[in-house]
Amino acid sequence: MIRITAKLSTRYHPGLGEFEARSLPRSRLDPVFRSYARRLRPARPRAVSGKPLVFTTLFGDSAYEDCLDLTLTTLYRYGGYRGDILLLTDRPETMIRRRFARHCCGKLLIQPIDYADAETAMLQRFRLTEFGLDGYGPFLHLDSDILVLGPIAPILEATYGSSKFLIATEDRFCPQYRDIPAQALPEDGITDWYGVWLMKQRNSQIAHLRFANAGAFAFAGLALVHDLFADVFALGTAQRGTRFAHFGDQPILNILLHERHLGDFDVLDAALDYLRPIATPSRTRPFLHFNAIHGGPAKRAAMQGFLDACAIADA
Repeated sequence: MIRITAKLSTRYHPGLGEFEARSLPRSRLDPVFRSYARRLRPARPRAVSGKPLVFTTLFGDSAYEDCLDLTLTTLYRYGGYRGDILLLTDRPETMIRRRFARHCCGKLLIQPIDYADAETAMLQRFRLTEFGLDGYGPFLHLDSDILVLGPIAPILEATYGSSKFLIATEDRFCPQYRDIPAQALPEDGITDWYGVWLMKQRNSQIAHLRFANAGAFAFAGLALVHDLFADVFALGTAQRGTRFAHFGDQPILNILLHERHLGDFDVLDAALDYLRPIATPSRTRPFLHFNAIHGGPAKRAAMQGFLDACAIADA
C-alpha cells in the first residue's frame, strides 16, 4: 500500500465544509478520518447483468496517479469488481499498463487524450460514444479521488435496469436552499457549482434544482447518453475561458439533466459519502469522495490517511 508521510495542510470552508490547501495541519484532520473509519472487508466478486465498464480519467499532476492507484485498489479489493476498466489519460500506455494493469482482472482499455489544458482534458469523458464501446453497459464513472469501500454490484445492477442517468448530489450540505424554487436561487459561490448561473442564462424551466456532483455517475448504455454527452461537450467547449474554467463541466451536466428530466438523484445519493467535517458519515455507503480537498498531493495524503485510520479501527 502507498504510504504518505507528508503533512496535509488545508483550510476549512464553512459553507460547504470544504478544505483548501492552506493552513489546517494533518493532525486536525485525524478526528475527521476517525469519524468515517470503518472495518473494511474484501468483497467477493458477484456477477451482474450486462457487460459493465468502470471508467475514469487521469491527467495533470503526477500525484493523481497515486490517487487513482488507491481508487482502483479499493475498487478491486472492497468493491469486488472484476470487469473491464477504461482509463482516459494523457500518460504513455506503457506506463499505464505497468502501473495499473494489476488492478484489472478484465481488460484495461486505454484511450489517449490530449492534455492541452485542464478544460480540454476534463471534457474528454463526454466523448465516450466515440471510443468504440458498443456492447458495454452498464457504465460507472468514478473520479480518481473516490475510494470504494463496499460492494458495487448492487449499484451496477440498479443501473442496468434503469432508464435514467444516476448521479449523486450534495443537497445534504446545502439545507438553506432546500425549499427555494430553482428560479429564486441566488447566484453565489455555492450555487455556481451546480449551474444556477447557466440555468438563468439559458432561461431553463426548472422547478426544483438538485445539486448534482459529477464525480460519480452511472448509466445503462451509450444510447441513453449519446445526445446528452454531445451537448455537454459542445456547451463546455463554447463556455471555455468563462466560468467553465473554474466550475468545470459539473454545472453544465446538472442543468442539462434537469432540462431533459433524465437524472436519477437518489440511487447514487444513498451510496456516496463525502469526507467533510460537517457531514454525518453513514459508514455503510460504498463510495467516499474526497472532492472537498483540493490539489493532487493533498488528496493523495487524505485518501491514504483515511485508509490508515480504517486499519487502526480494524486493529
